[in-house]
Amino acid sequence: MEETLIKQVAQGTGLEPEKVKAILSEWVQETGKSPQDINLEDFREVLVEIMQKIFTEVASGENPFIQMRR
Repeated sequence: MEETLIKQVAQGTGLEPEKVKAILSEWVQETGKSPQDINLEDFREVLVEIMQKIFTEVASGENPFIQMRR
């Protein structure tokens, strides 16, 4: 079985690899990319998109996990 970038990253987190792999794969697919074929530059772009989405949700109060103090 080929070791994909997603699998390498998931194993490197120190968290449960299968759960992390599933989450990362879902994020990659949301951007229209393939988890099996993604390269490092594409993965960086995915992370930027996810971070921007999270920041926007937090700033607007839409993120249920993080609430800004005002």
